[in-house]
Amino acid sequence: MSCYSTTFKSLFTGGVFLLALGTGSALAENLYPQFTDLNASGGLVWGATDIFNDTAGTLEWDESASYKGNEILVATMTGPSSNAGIGISIPASNGENGIDETDCQGPGGACDGTGNVDITNTEPVNPAIVTVNAGGSIPGRLNNGNVLRASVWMRSDPNNPAIGINGNAAADSMPQVEGILKIEAWKEALSIFGDFDGPGDADYGDRIWDQDQQGAAGSFADINADGASGQWGAPVTVTLNTESWTQMVVEYVLDDNPTNTGNSAFPWWIGLDSFTAADVEDIRAVFYVGDWSGRDYTNGGSWWMDNLLYEVFTDQAAADAVDPQTSNPAPVEVVFQPADLNQDGFVDGLDLGIQLGNWGQVVTSDEGELNATPPVDGLDLGILLGAWAPPAAAAGVTVPEPTSLALMALVSVSLLATRRVL
Repeated sequence: MSCYSTTFKSLFTGGVFLLALGTGSALAENLYPQFTDLNASGGLVWGATDIFNDTAGTLEWDESASYKGNEILVATMTGPSSNAGIGISIPASNGENGIDETDCQGPGGACDGTGNVDITNTEPVNPAIVTVNAGGSIPGRLNNGNVLRASVWMRSDPNNPAIGINGNAAADSMPQVEGILKIEAWKEALSIFGDFDGPGDADYGDRIWDQDQQGAAGSFADINADGASGQWGAPVTVTLNTESWTQMVVEYVLDDNPTNTGNSAFPWWIGLDSFTAADVEDIRAVFYVGDWSGRDYTNGGSWWMDNLLYEVFTDQAAADAVDPQTSNPAPVEVVFQPADLNQDGFVDGLDLGIQLGNWGQVVTSDEGELNATPPVDGLDLGILLGAWAPPAAAAGVTVPEPTSLALMALVSVSLLATRRVL
């Protein structure tokens, strides 16, 4: 492991954290700026979060949720297992590897288009990878010894805690993979084709290394705080709670000749084709939850995710010098005024709808009771309208005046009363 006698210093350029030496090349950079809005799924493309859901109702993402000023991603256990899972992936390009076909099927193993044919990666190497490897043995591309680190903040839903099956606080009440954050190496960029025939044997596909499946590693979450991170006995890395955000971090030291593959002659391989760090086109961070038990997770609860960061370091020493809670700080929760009933940062028609829906009822303050004197009535309505500040107002768009809204609200209340009489 290299030692650095030069004093480290932190820089901030364009909002991107950078750890650098006083002179020379940078040792660490963000592959992308911090993702503070995980709702903005862009699919499997460069520079975006790919939120995938293939569980047909077992586990579902809510990509429109917000909480105290943060756009959050919410996962909810909703039904019977469908032998699959949900997740997020973030691919980073390592450029084209020059490989057109692998696991060739022609006479004598010739590549004739019948094997696993690659599509050219037209995306250049991610600038962060170029920067940290300016002096590497493979200049400007991933090198063995590079450290990839992904981090994300998680929290069990305070209003609907993740509890698993029927509130059963036991390991077998949660999905078999309760939550893992890991790194994957792909020899074809943006591929979704990657099947494995057991750990250490890619057999065929485009994913040449999976930190979990082949490396028996990764970072595992105990989402329901039962002391386990899934039925398969994976070691707990972090335990979530309903009171605060918890950061989940995973690191992977790039190594194209690991010792635990069972065959050192073919460390990263597809069929009979072996690969090295130079053959990686796509280095991907992935969060995944999955279940193959067939059990029913209806009303199993929810958990939240926010603030995700993906970093690359020259080596372990460089990674150890950067605190992930410094490079990827926790979500900052904003305390909203009481009239913002849904806590989305605005007092608008959504809040008015909540209040009118509870008109005349004894409810809590976040359901429309603003003056602490039940039931919800005109006094509470007056408080809400006095705080009226919809999103359009900030954009300079004309919005209805509170007085007009008051008349509309009173008409609505009259109609509600009339319906009750009838």
